Amino acid sequence: HVHHKEWGKTSNTGRIAALSLDGSDILMRGFRPHDAQVVELLADSSITTAILWPGANSISCSELKRIADERTGGRMAVIAVDASWRGARAMKGFYPKDTLHVAIGPDNPIISGQTVSLLAPIRKYRGDKSGNGRVSTLEAIAALLYELEGDEALAASMLDNLRIKVDACRIQKGRPTAYGTIEEADLLTY
Repeated sequence: HVHHKEWGKTSNTGRIAALSLDGSDILMRGFRPHDAQVVELLADSSITTAILWPGANSISCSELKRIADERTGGRMAVIAVDASWRGARAMKGFYPKDTLHVAIGPDNPIISGQTVSLLAPIRKYRGDKSGNGRVSTLEAIAALLYELEGDEALAASMLDNLRIKVDACRIQKGRPTAYGTIEEADLLTY
């Protein structure tokens, strides 16, 4: 669920997730038809729905799986809030208070050794930029899927796609690549 200020931003990573994962959509907060879809999903008792959110009241992925097994035979959906922290906190009020929140485990191998987000070369972050635990929406989704499904190849391919996006954005701004995934000649020019 993307904040309207993130919609269309070159540094937005939620779009990569929507393109990478079958059955996923990118829905913009504040666009009534999209908000209606989110409300419908949250009200659907045949699916256990949770918000991907770091916080003290968040449950673990294993707990979400257990709850989904009990409530809906394992059927679940996770809404990833795609926004700056300020925008995400504002969006959190949109969701019913009793909505489950799920967090990525601290020892998740997809992001545990990471001190800086893979998005950092194209995104301005306020405050301490080293070791602050910030990850992009796509990194969080990849880590979540790894915990839920154990598919390391899927998580790795999502992160590879993020590195390509970062390098493409840097090339488009006349800067050298950060990850060396592509060259300027790889991009279409008009």
